Amino acid sequence: MAYSIGGAFTVGGLWGYHTYLIFLNKTTIEEIKGIYKENSNPFTKGCIRNVYSKLCGKVSPSHIHFLREEVTPD
Repeated sequence: MAYSIGGAFTVGGLWGYHTYLIFLNKTTIEEIKGIYKENSNPFTKGCIRNVYSKLCGKVSPSHIHFLREEVTPD
């Protein structure tokens, strides 16, 4: 029972935090480093449009390439 309650608080906390980030259209790194503390976020479209773009918008390609194998010609 205690594990269920602890797990629910952990997952619920993560869900709440990432929902907050979607409302602001920020990444976790931008929030932790405080990149837009002094200036306003130039990528935000307002709460409703941010949520709509994440839930119903196109998925952009990943910019993380460290998992790909680099093929070099011989």
